[in-house]
Amino acid sequence: MAETKKSGLKLTPEQVKLLKADFPPEAISSDNSRGFELTSIKAAYVLERLTDVFGIGGWTYTFTPWEVSGAEVLTMVTLTVKDSSGNEVSFSQSGGKRVIKENVNDARKSAVTDGLTKCASILGIGHTVFKGLVDSKQKAKTQTQPPAQAQAPPPAPAVEKLTPEASATKLVELGVALNEVKNFVYLNNWWVKHSPEINTLTEDHIKTITAVKERMKADFTNQPPPEPVPPDLEPF
Repeated sequence: MAETKKSGLKLTPEQVKLLKADFPPEAISSDNSRGFELTSIKAAYVLERLTDVFGIGGWTYTFTPWEVSGAEVLTMVTLTVKDSSGNEVSFSQSGGKRVIKENVNDARKSAVTDGLTKCASILGIGHTVFKGLVDSKQKAKTQTQPPAQAQAPPPAPAVEKLTPEASATKLVELGVALNEVKNFVYLNNWWVKHSPEINTLTEDHIKTITAVKERMKADFTNQPPPEPVPPDLEPF
């Protein structure tokens, strides 16, 4: 039952979306207190959702004195929510909880949260749970499943090799450019920069230019880097 105190709520699209947003798996629990299994939402998540939507002080609740009917504690809970303009709407729902192992205090608290959760559902909070679209068993099964193993990355595409004639021409071009390098640091940078071209050479030509690089490396080991750094050989 809803009682409008002013002109009704005026909610933003973001508030409406948040009211109906799904809860995380850890917010869902199984309730067997009534002798059969029900899927429910933990009260802390419902209270948090009310605060997220309406803000601190934007909602309140009251409840009637508890009554005991058989083995169940009953109460009537009224939830009042307020929009940014001060408009208020109240919802009232009964809450109940069976007394387990003569623990009446726990039953009283649970009866209030039961009624409060029902009031919140009128606003759309937890609507998928109350529609039976969320299964606590399925949730638990999903949580206990080991994470899927990451798939191995796809293999790198094969390098397209040049013909022996084209490889010989490219080897000469690279050799001339390599001969311009005058320092160990720039030699390494040059090699990284031109690796895609070097990899297209035939295996024999790769061995040849690699041998040239190793000879130059031995010659440059103790030389300081020149200044300024040539733009095409800057570290990247």
